[in-house]
Amino acid sequence: MDPLTRRVRKIGKNSGRPVLPGDAGFTMVEIMAVLLAIAILTWLLLPKIQGFLGGGKVAATEESIQGLIDTAHSFAATNGNLYTGLGAKAAQGYSASTNPDLPTNYSSSGSPNPFGGSGTLTETGPYSFSVTETLIPAGACNQLVNHFLSEGSPSCSSSTFTFEGQ
Repeated sequence: MDPLTRRVRKIGKNSGRPVLPGDAGFTMVEIMAVLLAIAILTWLLLPKIQGFLGGGKVAATEESIQGLIDTAHSFAATNGNLYTGLGAKAAQGYSASTNPDLPTNYSSSGSPNPFGGSGTLTETGPYSFSVTETLIPAGACNQLVNHFLSEGSPSCSSSTFTFEGQ
């Protein structure tokens, strides 16, 4: 028996039919069926995955906003419950020696948020302050408003989240 015949018999023994050396593999129909199944699963799961990733961004932005609110309250607590001077102090950015209350990633232009915008802290009067986050998608902005509703006056306008606090 020659080697080719022996190989054909060995391969054919497992599958129930003889398979020639160039005959092994999947048919085009089988490959297309698998690709179609993968495409359908991806189409069904993509919104869930995007929601999961977006939820992480919202949570990170909530933490950033809360950090800025805490900074404002800390500033007022050490300045006779006044926010006067908060804007000038925030405009200097974080410094371990002069501005340790600001988040460490806060610069003179604010702190970056996960959506590609930035968050800034300003005084709006002697007894009030404002936190503004830019480039926030509408759905995420609505979630932020709901989250901070009990702490002050949050609002959304053209991809900008604003929190007015006292």
